Amino acid sequence: MELARRVARNVVYNTAALFTGSVSGLILSITLARLLKPENFGVYSLVITIVNLTVAIVMSGMDNSLIRYISYYENKGNTEIIRSIFRYILKVRIIFTLLISTVIIIFSSEMSRIFGNENLKIPIIVAGLIIFTRSLITLFSSFLKGVQNFKIYFINQILYEALRLSIIVILAYLYFVVGALLGLLIANIVSLVVLILILLRKYRAYIVGKVHSEKIPGLRSYVGFMTIANISGIVFTYIDILMIGAFIGVVGVAYYRASSTIIFALLGLITSLANVLLPVFSQFEKEDISKALEKINKYVSMVVFPFAVTFGLFSHNIISVIYGREYLPSGDVLMLLSLLLIVGTFSYFGSVVNAMGRADLSAYIVLIGTTINILLNYLLILKIGIIGAAIATVVSRFIILVILIFTLKYILKVDPALKVTIKPIISILPVVILYMIFPKPVNVVYGVILIFTGFLVYMVVLLALDGLNKKDIIYLLKILGIG
Repeated sequence: MELARRVARNVVYNTAALFTGSVSGLILSITLARLLKPENFGVYSLVITIVNLTVAIVMSGMDNSLIRYISYYENKGNTEIIRSIFRYILKVRIIFTLLISTVIIIFSSEMSRIFGNENLKIPIIVAGLIIFTRSLITLFSSFLKGVQNFKIYFINQILYEALRLSIIVILAYLYFVVGALLGLLIANIVSLVVLILILLRKYRAYIVGKVHSEKIPGLRSYVGFMTIANISGIVFTYIDILMIGAFIGVVGVAYYRASSTIIFALLGLITSLANVLLPVFSQFEKEDISKALEKINKYVSMVVFPFAVTFGLFSHNIISVIYGREYLPSGDVLMLLSLLLIVGTFSYFGSVVNAMGRADLSAYIVLIGTTINILLNYLLILKIGIIGAAIATVVSRFIILVILIFTLKYILKVDPALKVTIKPIISILPVVILYMIFPKPVNVVYGVILIFTGFLVYMVVLLALDGLNKKDIIYLLKILGIG
């Protein structure tokens, strides 16, 4: 039970951090979309995609490796090896980041011509500076996750989001796209300085001192396979926006980003479990992992299915209320991408594979999915535009999920425990019928009432099927330290 409570506390802090980031990011995206209008918002979105893609390439599997190995050796009390791992990964990170940031700044003109928009040159130069600061922030944040100090991670996230929201909006109002990016750079610098001071004060023994002279068993091979998995994964995540920018233009990027921001904000909360459970799963046996997955799958699926149905059936209404009628072309994209919420429910299966030391399998799986995603994006974007990008993303992610389930069950001999999702699926069916029978919302008040009614129907059916019972409530209260 103590382990369950520790995991629960970490889940609370990590979910709170991701909730803060997701809500802040969503608010920022909505504000900038309305402030900058589709064309400038498309430019901003495309540059942010380049930043995120580059940072992930620089990460190259190092962050997940840092989490796994620090957690493992801290459990054994080996400070010297932790220090060696951290400094080795930090050195590699700095070299890679400086190299890639410099290349991006030098070739900013060429990159702007690739996307057919000369207005991208200065924003891309600023992006080169953002990449350096952001890549170090992610590394230091991963260190905190490895030592399972999600409280400090949460506090720093609050600081970063507060700075990001306030500074970016003000500078975007004054200087549009360049102002927004300069605001992001300032927020990154402040957050990075605070993280460095915290690590030096609280974890100095893990950073300063003698390093281990011998090679860490399995570290380089694990980092190598995680590199393949992470680069493939991030290309998978952002290739749609890059290809939309190249084939359609920045306005198409704006419409697609408007929908994807909403979905990935929610998806980030769902996948927060992966960040918390990776260091914990590293210390589990196979039987314990199966039992943990049974609980996780049950509770997470109960939450995600109502969201997927709501955003899928009311996509155009949601876009109109949040962004305004000029972004209505995003409605069909949101309807399709809502399916990602269901697929994303089980994304932590990949963390289980990694935590069991099989980063090689994870790398192959993501590489397969990425290849399929790129091919589908190329074929479908040229034919049906941003709708094609949405279809490509959903199909390829579903294929990855199927392969992950097969890998867990038949290769790693871990029961993925999917039977517990049956009752939530059955419980959501009456809600789908309800939403399809009643007229679509014509105003916000009616929409809220209809959605709330659907939620009540869902809970009644779920309780009637014993999908949620007294034992579940008592268990949740106990691990949270309430009961």
